[in-house]
Amino acid sequence: MARQVGEKFYTSIEDQTEVKFVFTFNASSIETLIHSYIEFTRILGCPKQSIAMVVTAKDACLEKKIMQLRGLASPKLEKYSSWMMIVDNVTDLELVSKYFPHKKKNTSGNGHVLVATQDSRAMTLDSNYTFFCSISPDMKTVDAIKTLKEISTFSKEQEEVFEVAKALDCQPLSLACAAIYMRNAFKRESPITWTTFLEEHTKAATRTDVKTGLTCPASMKAAVMMALEKEISDSILMLAFQFLSVMAPEPISLEYVVQYVKTCKPDTNDQVVAARVRSSSLVRISAEGSTVSVHQVVHDCLQTVMSQHKEINIELLELLKMLKAFPLLRSYNTEDIEHIFTTSSLLIHFLTFIRRLEHLVERSLSSEILLQIPSEEKDTTNSLFLVSDIIYTYGHYIASEICKEISTAIQEGMSDENDPRLAETMKKLGLINLKTKKHQQGEKYLEKALAIQEKAYGHDDSHLATTLNEMGFCHRLQNQHQEAMRCFERALAIQEKAYSHDDPRLATTLNKMGFCHLGLVQHQEAMRCCERALAIQEKAYGHDDPRLATTLNEMGFCHLGLGQHQEAMRCFERALAIQEKAYGDDDLRLATTLNGLGVSHRLQNQHEETMKCFERELAIQEKAYGHDDPRLATTLNEMGFCHRRQNQHQEAMRCFERALAIQEKAYGHDDPRSATTLNEMGFCHRRQNQHQEAMRCFERALAIQEKAYGHDDPRSATTLNEMGFCHRDLGQHQEAMKCFERALAIQEKAYDHDDPRLATTLNEMGFSRRDLGQHQD
Repeated sequence: MARQVGEKFYTSIEDQTEVKFVFTFNASSIETLIHSYIEFTRILGCPKQSIAMVVTAKDACLEKKIMQLRGLASPKLEKYSSWMMIVDNVTDLELVSKYFPHKKKNTSGNGHVLVATQDSRAMTLDSNYTFFCSISPDMKTVDAIKTLKEISTFSKEQEEVFEVAKALDCQPLSLACAAIYMRNAFKRESPITWTTFLEEHTKAATRTDVKTGLTCPASMKAAVMMALEKEISDSILMLAFQFLSVMAPEPISLEYVVQYVKTCKPDTNDQVVAARVRSSSLVRISAEGSTVSVHQVVHDCLQTVMSQHKEINIELLELLKMLKAFPLLRSYNTEDIEHIFTTSSLLIHFLTFIRRLEHLVERSLSSEILLQIPSEEKDTTNSLFLVSDIIYTYGHYIASEICKEISTAIQEGMSDENDPRLAETMKKLGLINLKTKKHQQGEKYLEKALAIQEKAYGHDDSHLATTLNEMGFCHRLQNQHQEAMRCFERALAIQEKAYSHDDPRLATTLNKMGFCHLGLVQHQEAMRCCERALAIQEKAYGHDDPRLATTLNEMGFCHLGLGQHQEAMRCFERALAIQEKAYGDDDLRLATTLNGLGVSHRLQNQHEETMKCFERELAIQEKAYGHDDPRLATTLNEMGFCHRRQNQHQEAMRCFERALAIQEKAYGHDDPRSATTLNEMGFCHRRQNQHQEAMRCFERALAIQEKAYGHDDPRSATTLNEMGFCHRDLGQHQEAMKCFERALAIQEKAYDHDDPRLATTLNEMGFSRRDLGQHQD
């Protein structure tokens, strides 16, 4: 019905000069919605590269990616004078509504958003722009009887047909299933009557035990089960439904269904299979006939029917064989934009497939079942590997890890334990674990991968370099900089032996070494790595390639660490110019560069330029992540610090308060990241003579730090000194002295006795003793 409304809207605009569109979004899940948005932005003419960058971003969840795609689409809407967005299959209206325009906000022209949902609990009529219309799902009795007769082609027994319609509550799905049952039964059995159907249906309703995601009467489930049992007596439909039972109930290309049937029945004609699938009333066919789907209740019943009386190993082989239905898995390239777009419609199906595969392994009570897969199915591991890559692209790291683990287990059963293919899977598993912050588990997988490669290729083969780089990255994430450096140095030695000294692969390793040196506060060594990496990149790519920007940023931070602020500024400015040329003015990749540039300005007391950088960085982050992402807190703190340096304490306080609210929402109330913000807030309060408020901030910061780091961490010394200042401002000199004495004890333990940081604390202790009249001390 929503589609009919859309067609009527489109055709009702007779003015040929009007630029118009109607587009339907499938909002049944977040995965189907992102596919719809990808298609929407493509149709509107958004740059493919920009869409691909949003989709493949590794630091954004699906929800954030949808918001970014909406941001790409918004400017394109301005050229349309009339448009309609149909948001179909909405199961959670509150969740979905934030992804579409409201009350003519950020839109132009005569725009409409039509939402089709059964989620009436979230329906609000809070303005003149919102209208609600309730449509009954039931048919009139006369139409129900007509449907039963037409689909079944069994037109006798008018009174009995009426009783069937009444027993099925005139529900369209139930009626269609009853008619299918009668049509198939009439072809094979004699005699058959509607009365016979009612008797069978009553029996089926008492024994049907199908769990479904939708609330539906037992009469509907029984009718669906009866229809399915008749339909799958046809060998082609049995295989088609077998495939559809493992995929999601969402639209999927009919081509894949046909491919699976042909995999199982090679001599079957493509057109015959497609026509047979289209002929089933249990299958929904798209208007153009290219995609098929099934009702959720049909899907739930299919899963029950297809898994009945099957041994797990047989079901597993059938499941893995389904991957052969996707020809694109033989040539999928994660770097190919068109491949990324093609697979967006398959995301929900692959996720459903993996859940089914995982459930099957769990039912077997042992993963050893995967070791028993015949060797002739070895292509399965490659397909699983690529499915894992596809869902990893969209940020489903846990599902990707499960897929890779199953692929690894199958590989182990098929091949020698030192097979290099196994190393690639281990490496992928390691990276997924790093992404999900399971660093130690990731390290184990990477070590296994390296051991396999060393046995297969030797100790200085170029295959090892990538693995060593990933191991180094793993160590760096765990702040194990010495171990990381050993990995990077070994990787570089291998690459220098395998490739020329100006091969761009060396630049990647040199950059990683530079970051590691920065972590060890070895700025000179870091600079040497970066300078060599930059020279290689300039020779390989030219002087304005965006890959240079990462190296230039790293060099900028090295210069900052060395106190070379002008040199740092030049690096960040060049990086920014390259990025703006390559990506535009508001790309997320500019944020790091703007941060570095802002810090450079701040260290030179150029507060106005500093604020411009941080404000622009914040705007980019808000567009990419939303308004409450924890990454914004760092930028807000920088802005607050800049305001504070200019004695703009009210403005600074607003920045710090927003940063704290974001941090508390993201990390909880005792995360050490909040301590820095609380200290800044305390300082602002103290400067405004709000000493009680300041003390509360410092005391809370100290409690957080002591819980996180212990009682003698040097970070606590800074807070104790601030508390000492606050006590002294209040004339509480004894309390101030206690704070300074404790701060000094911590600093003496942490630093050398001639460290300048001790001088500040000693000076303050001297002032406090003076205030106490202890002039000799």
